[in-house]
Amino acid sequence: MSELNAIRTANAEADSPSRRRVILLGASNVVLGWRTIVPLARTLAGEPIDIWGAFGHGRSYGLKSRVLGRSLPGISPCGLWTNLAGSPACDTVAVVTDLGNDLLYGVDVPQIIGWVNWCVERLHEQNARVVSTRLPLASVRRLSPARFRLMRSILFPRSEMTLDKVIRLAEELDAGVVDLATRFGIRVVEPRPEWYGFDPIHVLRRQRHAAWSEILGCGFSRTDRDVPASTSSLRMPRLWQLAPERRWVFGVERTRTQPVAEMTDGGRVFLF
Repeated sequence: MSELNAIRTANAEADSPSRRRVILLGASNVVLGWRTIVPLARTLAGEPIDIWGAFGHGRSYGLKSRVLGRSLPGISPCGLWTNLAGSPACDTVAVVTDLGNDLLYGVDVPQIIGWVNWCVERLHEQNARVVSTRLPLASVRRLSPARFRLMRSILFPRSEMTLDKVIRLAEELDAGVVDLATRFGIRVVEPRPEWYGFDPIHVLRRQRHAAWSEILGCGFSRTDRDVPASTSSLRMPRLWQLAPERRWVFGVERTRTQPVAEMTDGGRVFLF
């Protein structure tokens, strides 16, 4: 299915002029920020853009993950990469974020860095300008043991990780992200403490514009953080209505041809 979609994608894009592209790799923060991210990217690009995404609540960079009966493949083995390799070259900005989920799944740090490293290599083959977020260490360190147990039970109910171990592994993973960024020349954004509240890993709703302006601004070489909040009358597809190329719903595999949606300004959405 992925190879077939790659051909369809390449054929669809071959008939249109070269356009700009934003690739989003992550988990819940991308989902929650969707209605902020797309208009911001459109504003920064100054023209219609294609959004390519591999994200979702609880998404792992390498493992098949399940949330409320819906399962998604890991980011590194998903169909995005085959489709991307078969698409025409274009100006591309890529965001790599939500790197901490796999710690709560019990994956060791070298394995996580290996998955991310593989993704970044594929992005560099596309000459993408890659932006990575560091882990929100300041926010995590503010957690009390009781609040940590509450958040763990809500977000990762199967995890038995202790707060001390999470902090230690998060610091190790963050150092690995910084090292990877240095090796690949990736632009890194350190999350600001004010972006978070009671929930230590999800950006507050009122802070999403500031956070994503800074993250996307790095990719588009914007030095200012005050990016306009909207793009005139752009109407976007609702994320909850869009299906990725491959998913499982209560164990039943479902597939969807990409692109999954087209915006009113001509931009398209590809989800994997």
